[in-house]
Amino acid sequence: MEHLIASDDPDGRYKLNGTKCYITMAPIADVFTVFARTEATASSKDSITAFVIERGTPGLETSPSTPKMGQEGAPIGEVYLRDCIVPSSCIIGRPGTGFRSVMAALNKQRINLSALSTGPAIRMLDEAIAYARKLAGAGRPIEEVRA
Repeated sequence: MEHLIASDDPDGRYKLNGTKCYITMAPIADVFTVFARTEATASSKDSITAFVIERGTPGLETSPSTPKMGQEGAPIGEVYLRDCIVPSSCIIGRPGTGFRSVMAALNKQRINLSALSTGPAIRMLDEAIAYARKLAGAGRPIEEVRA
C-alpha cells in the first residue's frame, strides 16, 4: 500500500493522492477522516496531517464492501483519493499533528477491541473443554488421561 500524500498549493488547498484499504464503514460513510503525509522533510510522526473529507468531494471514491467473516454491520472497503482537492479548512487541528491524534484514538480503540475479543475467547475455551471431555483415550475421558 502506498503512502497517502497531501501536497499544498499557493491557494491554501491540498491535493490528496493514494489508497487506503480495510477501512471500516468506507462503503457507506458520508464523512472520512484521512491521515496523509504533508511534509516530506519532517520526521515521520511530525509529517502526518488529519483531514476531514465529505463523500462526494471530487477525487474521493470508495470500493464496495469487502467480504469478511463476522461483524457484517460494519462493512470495510477501500478509499481511493485521486487528485482530491480540499481546502485547508478541512485540516483537523494543525498540520503535522495528525499522528498524535490518531494514536490517542487508537489507544482508546485497543481497549474496546480487547473487550470485544474476550467474550468469544471465553466461549471458544469453554467449547474446547467440553469437546475434550467427550473424547476418549485409553478407555477414559481424555481429560483424565495423563502422559
